[in-house]
Amino acid sequence: MTSSSHLLLSQDEITDVTGYRKPALQVRELHSRGFVRARVNVLNRVVLERAHFEAVCSSAAGNSAQAANQPQLLTPASLLRKARR
Repeated sequence: MTSSSHLLLSQDEITDVTGYRKPALQVRELHSRGFVRARVNVLNRVVLERAHFEAVCSSAAGNSAQAANQPQLLTPASLLRKARR
């Protein structure tokens, strides 16, 4: 792994966060959670900068009134429900 790969979330991390394996569904889910910089690259992989992910997550944690609408990691049970879709 190169140092530049730490700048981006891995594909496994993106799958864990979204609950989806298809890039189009992953991006749609990420956008709905406030990760507006998520995109699909020419290799059909989702690209999301770790700094953006952490910034959005930290603003959600610090803003309890809006925390319900902000990105959150999914629980194993909710991941299973989404994987069946």
